[in-house]
Parts: sequence; C-alpha cells; structure tokens
Amino acid sequence: MLAMTTYTYLWYDYQQNKPRSAQPSTGSIYPQYMRGVTVYLTRGEKSRLDFSSNVGFGCVVGLFIVFGVMQRQQQRVDEQRYSRPT
Repeated sequence: MLAMTTYTYLWYDYQQNKPRSAQPSTGSIYPQYMRGVTVYLTRGEKSRLDFSSNVGFGCVVGLFIVFGVMQRQQQRVDEQRYSRPT
C-alpha cells in the first residue's frame, strides 16, 4: 500500500510541477508521458518513479499469490471437514 501511495504521489507531483520541455542544464532530459502530458525528469526522479511502480506491481502480484494459496488451503480443509468417513 505504501508503494502504491508513493507512486501516486510522485505521479501527480511530477505531472503538475515538472517542466514540459527538456532542460539539459538541470538534467531534466528523460521524457515521461503522464496522461496527455509529457514531462521531463532527471535520472533520479525517473528511477524513483520506476522503482515505486515496480514495487507496487510486485506487491499486487504477491498478494494474488498469497490469496490463491490461502484459498486452496481453505478448500482442502473444507473437503476434509465435510467428507463422510468411509
């Protein structure tokens, strides 16, 4: 949740406050398309945005995996609980 919150904050902050044209003197040379607007970021800003995006995506995938394992385990418990002894 923290990674997604960080990504969202950075996204909107960069979209509102970063230059719309390349500025080599400040290092803002990396274009980033943000919902209809292209802004130019420094290497550090782009790395921060990419890192938070990747961590957030990894956490979402991890949650789906954990949920799937827990669901499967619950199905096994239910099968054992409600099966008739032979």
